[in-house]
Amino acid sequence: MLKTKTNLKVKMTSLLFIALVVVFCLTASNEVGGSSSMYKYLVLLVCIIESFFLFIKKIKKENIKVSFKKELNAFILFIVVIIVFSIFKSIESSKFSFRTIQELLFLVCPMIYAFFIVNTLSFEEVNKLMKIGLIIVFLFYIVSLGLNINSIISAFFNSNFGESTSELESNIYCGLALAFCLFFCYYDKSNNKKYKILSVIFTIMTFKRLFVVMALFLFIISHLKIKEIKVSKKIYYISILLLVILSIAYYNILLPQNLYKFEDTFNIDLSKFTSTRSDRFLNLFYSDYSSYGFGSSTEFMYNYLDGA
Repeated sequence: MLKTKTNLKVKMTSLLFIALVVVFCLTASNEVGGSSSMYKYLVLLVCIIESFFLFIKKIKKENIKVSFKKELNAFILFIVVIIVFSIFKSIESSKFSFRTIQELLFLVCPMIYAFFIVNTLSFEEVNKLMKIGLIIVFLFYIVSLGLNINSIISAFFNSNFGESTSELESNIYCGLALAFCLFFCYYDKSNNKKYKILSVIFTIMTFKRLFVVMALFLFIISHLKIKEIKVSKKIYYISILLLVILSIAYYNILLPQNLYKFEDTFNIDLSKFTSTRSDRFLNLFYSDYSSYGFGSSTEFMYNYLDGA
């Protein structure tokens, strides 16, 4: 009887996961934080609550070993640092933005849900749901293009990476495509081969250049034994240091006094190369914007710079 109830709970968790994927696709738009996008977060909240109770029951009755507990604690510490920083900046500038709370929820909720999912469902169940999710999202993406098969194939081969132009480009589905690609390239099992290939093609089609590079890198790595090597702490900390250095270097390149020199030296149009992100940075730089918390730059650009 207990097993039957547990199976029903697992099926409910699976159905809610699929519902979340479908709702995301149905409410997907370029409108950041729009009213339609809130529906998916309401469904996500239901998913979190349901998976949380199943997680608690499994701990009490099955005495399971909790996975990713260390990572969750590190994540919580990360969120606390952001909150403390946001409070400090808010007090310093005498401004408060509900966007800070909204952005934190957008950041926290998916990660909390993922934590509960990996601790309540078996790998086989998660793997099956990822396959279903990939097919659903890919079909929604194809429909959203509004092109026939011949036009899609033609657009694929006519995509221009230098000019960053493609009829297939999607800001909406690129993130999900890469997430599926990461999953199926890492769990490169025999029954996952076709899903791995589909996820890589899907990511390339959405035409986000950095994502395309990552997808191709993941695909190559998935065929090598290097993916099974445990990363040492030394490599881990060196990677963090390099990321910090690259971030500082990138920031300095975008500064007005350096940007034009960089463009002339390397014959690069950073506005096109960064899909106008460098323009948005300059707009903020030349404005009277001063951070008043996490997400405040987005709010400022919408309110005073005609959109983000």
